[in-house]
Amino acid sequence: MMVAVTAYLASLPPPAAPESHPSGTQVFTAVGCAACHTPSLPLGDRQVSLYSDLLLHNLGPDLDDNVIQNQAAGQDWRTTPLWGLGIRPRLLHDGRAGTITAAIMAHGGEATSAVRHFRSLSTTERDVLLAFLRSL
Repeated sequence: MMVAVTAYLASLPPPAAPESHPSGTQVFTAVGCAACHTPSLPLGDRQVSLYSDLLLHNLGPDLDDNVIQNQAAGQDWRTTPLWGLGIRPRLLHDGRAGTITAAIMAHGGEATSAVRHFRSLSTTERDVLLAFLRSL
């Protein structure tokens, strides 16, 4: 599966560099999002701003679809790349989230700590983070 994903990604042009949001990048990392949504991965001789580690993570019972596929149980999801996040009308694997905030709040399991940190952000920090995510 990883070979197929890598081949697919290699066939795509790299996304345009996101707008510079240094404060948003800092909040993204401090909250813990970058632990799974890795800002860039190597692809041949270049770095791709994928915002994913392409690995499986347990995201808890709220996202459990009760489907088992190879090594992935119902609560396991491959980290979705965040490039293009700002133009997606619906979010999460089943489109249940209509906003970035709703998608973040649906995370559980391994992402519970990041959600807890997100909840504790000041309004200004949250606005900076959401502006950064919409720019991807």
